Amino acid sequence: TMARAQIPVRPHLVLIVADDLGYADLAHMPRLRALAASGLQLRAHYAAPWCAPSRIGLLTGRHPSGLGIVTRGKIELPAGIPSLGEVLQAGGYETALVGKWHVGSRPLSRGWEHQYGPWGGLVGYFSHRTLGGRLDWRRQDQSVTERGHATELLANEALVRIQERDPARP
Repeated sequence: TMARAQIPVRPHLVLIVADDLGYADLAHMPRLRALAASGLQLRAHYAAPWCAPSRIGLLTGRHPSGLGIVTRGKIELPAGIPSLGEVLQAGGYETALVGKWHVGSRPLSRGWEHQYGPWGGLVGYFSHRTLGGRLDWRRQDQSVTERGHATELLANEALVRIQERDPARP
């Protein structure tokens, strides 16, 4: 084990969120199962029946129903409540959001220095368009057209963010 003096005061963090995936769903995914085994697993926590309220809870540390988010519809990260990105950034962390945002306001305005992926849900894996046909693929809050499968593009971007991070910041 590491001596107490060697443990970083501010550890590096990588948070992976998968919609509609329970902790017991990794049996047929050996790489994800191994990754989960080396990190913190939340086994006695509950999610909302759809993704946006769960994201609000994760990003604010508050229960979505306590914020008035109890039904489907347009979900917005509440103003005036610090987000995870804002708290980490205030603590000196370099912050990057890679993947689906799906909580309203622009990620860069809520504490994320780097942003890549769709803002909403139900985006085609190859088309990067919503069911209504609108392009929803963004980099730094700007719409971009890129080719490739969403999972591969997001994984590659996450690797770039980790490899090119500022080594002086957690």
